[in-house]
Order: sequence, then structure tokens, then C-alpha cells
Amino acid sequence: MRRGTPASKTLRVVKARTREGGGSRASGGRRITLPHASIANNMSSLSCPICAPQISADDADFLYYPSDEEIPVSLCKHVYGYPRDLKSKYTFLEDLGRGSFGVVRRVVDTETGSFHACKTIPKSRPTWTGGMDGAQREATTSAYLIKIQQEVNFLARLADVDEVVQLRRAYEDDECVHLVMDLCEGGSLADRMKSSGKGGDEEGARAAMRCVLGMLASCHERGIIYRDVKPQNFLYTRQGEDGELKCSDFGLAMTFIVGEDTRVEKRAGTPVYMAPELVLRRYDERADLWSAGVLMFELVSGRLPLWGGKVPVTSTLDDIFFDTLIREIDFGCLGAGKDAEDLCRGLLCRDPRRRLTARDATGHAWLRG
Repeated sequence: MRRGTPASKTLRVVKARTREGGGSRASGGRRITLPHASIANNMSSLSCPICAPQISADDADFLYYPSDEEIPVSLCKHVYGYPRDLKSKYTFLEDLGRGSFGVVRRVVDTETGSFHACKTIPKSRPTWTGGMDGAQREATTSAYLIKIQQEVNFLARLADVDEVVQLRRAYEDDECVHLVMDLCEGGSLADRMKSSGKGGDEEGARAAMRCVLGMLASCHERGIIYRDVKPQNFLYTRQGEDGELKCSDFGLAMTFIVGEDTRVEKRAGTPVYMAPELVLRRYDERADLWSAGVLMFELVSGRLPLWGGKVPVTSTLDDIFFDTLIREIDFGCLGAGKDAEDLCRGLLCRDPRRRLTARDATGHAWLRG
């Protein structure tokens, strides 16, 4: 909602637009489909015991509001229809981590005594008021609300995938969405890479890549582009060698229609893991495999495949993208056998048409070693 628009008027406008055709706007006799609204329709129609609405979603109309219009979060108390009894089922303990997404806390099930992690995502984000003092206000948009809904639904759609942290239940209150998930206490893949030093652990790299590529294969077969492969997003269930690796964050993931030509233009992810075609803003799910190749190179060799092995602190985004697009990769730096190099070359192929698919990569000889 634009500043100064009365809330009652906003509600009337939103409901009128919804009646006109599920998120379409009339303009000069033509009907314009709002892409984010069709996403909301597709995602909310899923019948799932983990994330399906359990109670009335009285404010769901805001999911169909124009994506560039601000909405006061006070009007979005019942957007998703998720259960609202979180605090009667779980006791909150210590914080496990904080980030731009919100906060993750350890919780205990009041009935069983089992421990879980609860990721709390605010429905709003601080927005600059436009003043010289830099003051901010809490507001949201339909695009951001749908982004939260998508993350919940992606986790639910991958509930049977071993390589993904399991979502137990999604909850909602007036200001936040809460995702109760399996607890991973073994730290991240990035933590282990840091503690193990300079690569050389081919067995550890092989085990990690089985998880990464298996997760991507499941995503791509179900119409999900992950867009954020990096070691920080993979967590171990336990400390020690018996800890299983799981993918934990779907905040940048997006949908696509399997079997249809897909061309995404908006960049997303961490620059050093971005595929060349993603840098050029015309990519599909195959961009995930380049990111996996960068991670594999890093796991096996202890260095990045470009940028001299490590991005200089003085590098600009243009410097990083130049290497991604132009610089030759020295696969001799891998220091591993022919099978490892063959897989890495298949992933780090600049032509996405010739790049290995996720399913093909999961059957590679190196992963069976």
C-alpha cells in the first residue's frame, strides 16, 4: 500500500481485484495477469498436512495485491491460515543463529520432550521512510509474503528427500511465520571446510557432493530451481563422521515448469557460485549445477576454481563476474584423480546445454568410488 492509503480502502480494492479474476487487474478493457498472484494460487492449492491452511486465512487477499505496493504488517495477521498454537506445543530455548531472514531457536516439544529448531521469519522487512534521518518503518509486500509461502511449500514438497532438513510444521502469528524443523547440531559444511584446512579429503568431498547433487536432482524433478548452492546452506545433523548432511535454506528457490523452456532474468545467489548464464540474466535450473561444480572444486582442492583460488578483498562484483565469464579454469589444481576431474569439468561447463544434469551427475563414477 502506498503511504496515505486508508486501510479500509485497501481492503476493498484488494477484494475487488481478487473477484475480477484471481490476481488480475482490469486496464482499459484488458486483463493483466500478475505473475506473483498465479504463484500464490499454485502454491496455496497444495494439499499438505505440513503446510496446508488449518484455519481461516482472512487476510489472504493481500497475496494478490500488486507486488510493488506496501502493505502495513498490521493488516496481515491471518495471511496463510497456518496453526497459531506454537507456544502451547513448544518451549523456546536458546538462539542458534540470526540473519537477515530472522532467527533460529532451539525448541522442545512439550509433549514428547524432543528437540527441534524453529526458524522465525517476520512478515515484514524494515523499509526506509525516505527521510534524511534514515528512519525505517515496518511494512511488507505481496511479493515478500509469497516468498515466505514458497519457502514453506518447497520444504513440504521435499519432505521425503533425505538430503533436505525436514519441516515438521509451519505456524503463524500476527507478525511472523515459524518453521519447526529437525535440529541439526553438527555445524555447517562451511564450518567443516574451515576446520579441515586445505582440501585433500576426497572421501569427505565425495560424501558432501552426493548430498548436494541428490538434493538438486530432487529439486529439478519437482520443478524447483535452488539458486543458492554454497557450503553455509548445508548442515550436519550431528558432530563427527556419522553426521548426515542436509540442505537447510530455500529462501532463494523458485519454481519452474518441468519440460518447458525456462529463462529467468533476475540474479540470485552468492556471486562466486553464480553460473555464467545467471550473470548474464538468462538461466534455468542448470545454473545450479555450475554452483555445485564450484563447491566441488572447493571441497576437493581447498581453493576456488577462479580468482586465483581466493577472491581478493579488493575485487568488485565486475571483477568476480569477469572471471566467471572469461577466465580459464585450471583443473590441474584439483589434485585428484581422473574421475573427480571429469565430474568437475562436466559441472563447470560454461555452455549450460553441454553441462551435466543433476540426475546424470548423481550417477557419475566418482560418486560411486
